[in-house]
Amino acid sequence: MRVRFFCKKTLLGFLFVLGLSSWGAPSFAQAKKDTTIILISNVAMQMEISDALNDLYNFNFAKAEQQFRWFKQKYPWHPLPYFLLGLSEWWKIMPDIKKYAVR
Repeated sequence: MRVRFFCKKTLLGFLFVLGLSSWGAPSFAQAKKDTTIILISNVAMQMEISDALNDLYNFNFAKAEQQFRWFKQKYPWHPLPYFLLGLSEWWKIMPDIKKYAVR
């Protein structure tokens, strides 16, 4: 009986101290403002990227890669130019679909 009372009292004291400590402390759950820059959300950038992708899909690799390198120079921190340059390499080695089509 006495042990139960001691446990309840200790538990209540612990919760009280925990409540006081979290009441005055700044909350860690405060959301930080998202400062991520999304290049594709810019309409002008969408048009430039679309033009470059059209060049790529039309097998005009030199012109497309020139635009991709410009994106890489202007936005070196963003993964999009690196992805587009890799996509360009893929389109260069992509096999001829008509040649290998299953009939």
